[in-house]
Amino acid sequence: MLYLLTGEIESGKTSWLKRVIAAMQANEAALSGFISPAVFTGADQTFEKVAIDCQLLPEGITLRFGWRDDQVGNGAGALYSPPVSAVRLRWQFDDEVMRLLNDRLACYDNEHPTPGLLIVDELGFLEFRGRGGVTQALRILDEGCYQDAIAVMRPSLLDEAYQRWAPGAGGDNFVRIIEPGADLLVANRSYVIS
Repeated sequence: MLYLLTGEIESGKTSWLKRVIAAMQANEAALSGFISPAVFTGADQTFEKVAIDCQLLPEGITLRFGWRDDQVGNGAGALYSPPVSAVRLRWQFDDEVMRLLNDRLACYDNEHPTPGLLIVDELGFLEFRGRGGVTQALRILDEGCYQDAIAVMRPSLLDEAYQRWAPGAGGDNFVRIIEPGADLLVANRSYVIS
């Protein structure tokens, strides 16, 4: 089953994924992929998103993945070298971390699918427009090299993603669009995520 998890910015997608991961780990279920928790700064209800981390699954190793343009050089990336991504959006992404993610995912194919539940948080315009990003995640989803997967994306990419994967994956029976808070069926076992 492929779940397309969608929601606007700050709608709780990654927080919900953390609960999914905790439920899967409590049941000793296999996980692969990554989540991308936001890094905030501020106080007194004025929190502001300044960076994005990447937490590798299943290990839980956390790396700084991206910085908002105006935060580069302001201490947001103090533990890492400044990102050098050639694609400039509102965010800059660390090419080394991107390479690491792609290298980790490159080993999966139809003979060696991802173990357990694959989580990809998130796919965006970099990947969908062919300008880079976690391209190996797209390949895995395109080729069906997974048992079950959750791919996170913004609503603006949802139609394109559904058209890309539903026909090859078996349509509505195998691709479901969900929002944070949905129940999951993973490896024929139902998970209620509260």
